[in-house]
Amino acid sequence: MPGRRLWVWALAVLLLGVPALSAADWVFWVNEHTDELGIIDSATNEIVAQIQVGRHPHRIAVAPDGRTVYTANEKSRDISIVDITDIRHPRLTGSIRSARAPYNLAFTPDGKELWVVSELFPHLQVLQTGTWEVLGEVPVGRIPVHLAILPNGKKGYLACRGDGTIWVLDIPGRKVLKTFPSSRQVMGMALHPDGKTLLVAEGIGNSLALINTEKDELERIGRLGQEIHHVAVSPDGGTAYVTARLEGHLLAVDLAGRKMKARLPLAKWPDNIMISGDGRFLYVTARGADQVFVVDAAGWKVLKTFAGHHPHGLAIFPGR
Repeated sequence: MPGRRLWVWALAVLLLGVPALSAADWVFWVNEHTDELGIIDSATNEIVAQIQVGRHPHRIAVAPDGRTVYTANEKSRDISIVDITDIRHPRLTGSIRSARAPYNLAFTPDGKELWVVSELFPHLQVLQTGTWEVLGEVPVGRIPVHLAILPNGKKGYLACRGDGTIWVLDIPGRKVLKTFPSSRQVMGMALHPDGKTLLVAEGIGNSLALINTEKDELERIGRLGQEIHHVAVSPDGGTAYVTARLEGHLLAVDLAGRKMKARLPLAKWPDNIMISGDGRFLYVTARGADQVFVVDAAGWKVLKTFAGHHPHGLAIFPGR
């Protein structure tokens, strides 16, 4: 059972915050301006470790085996490899050089491939895990930013904020299946607990896209807030939490009723959001305010803030 639990959670990390029941989680974030990876224990909501990585890290991926964290470092053009076997004493064990400036990362569920997203290059790069050999590239749209690979490993979805498109990908075949028109600044994604719906933050469309992953059909919940940037879903599947970046708010959206139900002012430029496995806490980075927020989901209030240095990417993984 412990092995199965880690496997399920690895898939959750790849899909950016898919929730599952857990007593406590490890929450990872990166500070772009100080080149750091930080780790929070959700049992206490205290920082347990910080470590230097490459220059200007943006996003984080946790390997499916739960032993290693990878950061995409745009300015040093590499991917840092951090051993988290001893979570309170993480170790930088190496880096993967990249011809592109990596912005985001996603592992296939079997852990055999690492897909690399670069904002500056309209292709996805596929690396073989371990050897880091380039296996292939997939041409996509302008300024690709966020990739979610489904748990069955057969399909993936990519947001391209430059041309406002969402791409459906055949992962084993490394080819494009379909594209959806979206909006400029389309960004974060999260898989619904039912496994059949992918939620996508639609940027300056001020909306949340819901994609049926079986039929690849799309519907929208609109008029939510200014520049919907990222999304997380409650463990019961009833609520989507989104960041409205330009107005500095965290929003709660009733998915059954298809409408916003609550709004919480945070700070300038809230970016990424993750939810703890038990659904109690929301973690939000805000680059404009140099803060990381811990929000009580039930009480709908900020419990704690951590000082950051242009904090950006988040990832979450069970500690025990």
